[in-house]
Amino acid sequence: MARAADKQQQATTAVKHNWISILLVAALVAVATYLVLSTFLGSSKAAVSSIPAQTHIHALLLNGNRLLVGTHNGLYERSSKVEGASWQVNQALPATDVMAFAYQPVPTSVLYAAGHSLGVVVSSDGGANWNNILPGAGNFGNPNDTHALAVDPNDGSLYVWVEKKGLLGSADQGASWQTVNATMSVQVMTLWVEHDSAAKQVIYAGTTAGLLRSDDGGSNWVSINAVQLSGGVYGLSGSSKALYVGTLQGLYQSSDHGNSWQAVAGLPPHGIVGVSIQQGADGHVAVMFNDASIYLSSDNGTSWQAAK
Repeated sequence: MARAADKQQQATTAVKHNWISILLVAALVAVATYLVLSTFLGSSKAAVSSIPAQTHIHALLLNGNRLLVGTHNGLYERSSKVEGASWQVNQALPATDVMAFAYQPVPTSVLYAAGHSLGVVVSSDGGANWNNILPGAGNFGNPNDTHALAVDPNDGSLYVWVEKKGLLGSADQGASWQTVNATMSVQVMTLWVEHDSAAKQVIYAGTTAGLLRSDDGGSNWVSINAVQLSGGVYGLSGSSKALYVGTLQGLYQSSDHGNSWQAVAGLPPHGIVGVSIQQGADGHVAVMFNDASIYLSSDNGTSWQAAK
């Protein structure tokens, strides 16, 4: 009987030891998981530029020392140079959607913004005051559900893509508008105009189906069929040296007008919703991810820093 009791005691002790071992292993796994997640989430959080109460982020503009972000609830801006700078809402615009920006630095600094119900608005004082130059979808009898906007840096002509109307253009800074192309059946997300002293005007359109290019002012378009862009182009900007596109797979760069593409290294592998090259300051690039985190480069994308 004593032996049986001893065996029972030993079995009970072994079970206890096994449970203790299991609990210790589980605790170690939990701690390790917490540390890994804390590190990952901590670095991600540090890179996120917190924009108050925003779930829809659409447009990005690097404008001098400012970052401008368009949301469904208005225009937000902050310093691009000051770490930890807070976001401020632009009180001069209504708290409605802002889908796109365009900026013309010369001969005078002119800032444009566009959105569903916003239409197209212009500011000549950095955003302190705005004037409407194309009524938005909220205006009865004249619905212009605007999604994308671009300005020719050379002559100031404007292009805007309007839902169910196609591409509209203005040669007089928005005083009058003409239909450029009413047959574009794709969903245009962003526009960019390339025009310098050594090249003719070229318009690029980022769409949910990829990238389009027009060499005749928007009348005709060809598809730039690149495997990197097959998932859609949601951010688009360029300079005389390079064209940048933001896709669901990351950032890509082309130095030959879209004939070939190279992935830009040094960025998180997440979807990009905004790309902006600072006009008049070659080398300064900003990209915005779908979690609203923003990264900046001052050397044409060779290195990046989070806008903290």
